[in-house]
Amino acid sequence: MEMEGIFQNQPHLEESLVNEYKLKQFVGWGVTYRKICFFFLLLNVGAAITITGARFSASLCAVMYAVFLFIRLYADKLIEDKKDGRVCFGRGVLAAFTFLHVVMLTNDDLTNNQTYKDCILVLVLRFMFFFYLRVSATPDFYRRASIAIATICLTIAPCCNVFGRYYEPLLFLFAMLAGEVFGHTIDQPHLTIYLLTQIGNIARIEEEKEQTAAAESIIAYQELAMRQRIEREKAEKEADSMLNHNLKNIMADGIASVELYELSSDSKNLKNAKLSMKRGMAWTRRRQSLIMVCDKTYQLQNKKSTVQNLVFDCISGREIETDFSSLPPDLLVKIDPMLVGLALENGVSNAIKHTPTNRGPPRIICELANNNGTSTLNLIIQNKATPGASFISKERERELFQCGTHGRGIEVSSDGIGLGHAVMAATALDGRVSLRQLGDTISYTLSAPVEVHHHIIEANKPTLVKRPVPQKLQRSSPPTKNKPQRGMFIDDSKIARKFADRILMPKILKMQNWIVLGETPEQVELSIPMALAMDVDIVIIDENLDYEYEKAPANNITLSRMETGSQVCASMIEKGVDALFCIRSGNTSQDDVKKYIKAGAHIIICKSFNNQELATPLFDGFRALQEERSQKASNNCSPQTSVFPILLVDEPA
Repeated sequence: MEMEGIFQNQPHLEESLVNEYKLKQFVGWGVTYRKICFFFLLLNVGAAITITGARFSASLCAVMYAVFLFIRLYADKLIEDKKDGRVCFGRGVLAAFTFLHVVMLTNDDLTNNQTYKDCILVLVLRFMFFFYLRVSATPDFYRRASIAIATICLTIAPCCNVFGRYYEPLLFLFAMLAGEVFGHTIDQPHLTIYLLTQIGNIARIEEEKEQTAAAESIIAYQELAMRQRIEREKAEKEADSMLNHNLKNIMADGIASVELYELSSDSKNLKNAKLSMKRGMAWTRRRQSLIMVCDKTYQLQNKKSTVQNLVFDCISGREIETDFSSLPPDLLVKIDPMLVGLALENGVSNAIKHTPTNRGPPRIICELANNNGTSTLNLIIQNKATPGASFISKERERELFQCGTHGRGIEVSSDGIGLGHAVMAATALDGRVSLRQLGDTISYTLSAPVEVHHHIIEANKPTLVKRPVPQKLQRSSPPTKNKPQRGMFIDDSKIARKFADRILMPKILKMQNWIVLGETPEQVELSIPMALAMDVDIVIIDENLDYEYEKAPANNITLSRMETGSQVCASMIEKGVDALFCIRSGNTSQDDVKKYIKAGAHIIICKSFNNQELATPLFDGFRALQEERSQKASNNCSPQTSVFPILLVDEPA
């Protein structure tokens, strides 16, 4: 099959291989041919000298063998010059052979020539001549023409009365044909073997080429994967640098607020610390978006929002004044809030850090400019300069925006890393950031194009409950069991377990009976039989259960490991636990939510969600689950009307 495919792809392959073989045969037999010609040349020269009666025929044959030798030498020279000398050799042999027989026909003395009458010698010479022509790959036309001419000349030649008038040409013809057939018998198997070998070699070469191409493709793919992985790791490293920088500033704000609370016992400071922690939690959920910003694959997630919400999301928990006086009261803008927060974060932190304590807090001024139909939102953070600090000129601004590359001996108030992040975010927004100083006032400005809308609705407030399935359940009569009474809480965090045992279960959810698990992996593994025994109404599970498992002996039987809340949830449902399943997680991306839903979770609680407000959505969810169960029992339940799953977040998704 491989050979047939090769012939189909290269129709002239067999013909070219045959020609190649014949050329090799022609070259290979050249040495033998020259030796034969030289031997008979010497033999005939000797006969012409020593035998008087054979002088004419011997001289004629000597001349012919000399001509044959010359023709062969010329053909070999053509081959050395990269030309096919077989045709020239065939033509020369045919011409010399024809001339030899014509001379014999015109010379009547040959009838009395004893050498010519020695037919055995003539037959041997004819046989050797045509055998050589066959095996030396002389073109077919010239061989066959020589046979035809020899036959005709011998038929009309003078009778030597050796075999008789008609038998002599016939014997000569048989001798010549015998040389042809014998040469074919010897040469054809070699030709077949050569063709099969060469075709096999070609097939193997083609296979090796395909294997080489496949290997090169694999290597190219591996190199591409390596480059992509390196680029991905570089983007992750840069995103982690962004995240670390922002969290460092946020943690500094939170620590400062806690210290102020310890000094003054003012609850406002404690609230600011809590808001800072929530802001930090929000940034941890944005890591994947930051990675895409760094590797330039981020797609803008523009959302409608008030300018006030955009600013408050960034400054919550910080002492900073705001000025929205120039904005219309019903203004809505459409912009990417994550990029706005990234661009403002460093400006706000630096403004607070470098404002003198006796000069008042920084303030942020919000303006909307319109130029040729394009609306631009300007967010200007102003603070008073520290006395003695270097003046921020245009040259100094360029230095500060070089991401930490400053000249030697220059005292800088920032390492430039955050400013570099701000430039990246502003560029993604198709905007720009600038840093200017006028007198003792430093202005950090973010300018970005926005879509302007003039409709304010209640949905613009921070969303507490977001439902991926928006259809609402048409409720029937209230179920008999309106409030959950038994609960289970599973978390690997000691603080979270203590909070659930002392506050969440008894005071917020007002459970009559509850159990808190998760101190050890064995407690997690035993949670299923305990949930079945308690007949729990609500199960709240932390998604990331991080434990250190010790390697057990080979003969020791251990329970199956469950390292995520999704695994615990799916296992409980599989074993028949009938409860409202809630998964707590700091990761609420679209893929993560799909994983929780696939595990069977009814409610996904983001860890930044206010725990004091959990009672209402959990009780509503429990009642909705009771109604769905009653409708399923009466075969009136429709999956399209289910309120589940429910996503509880602290800000718009």
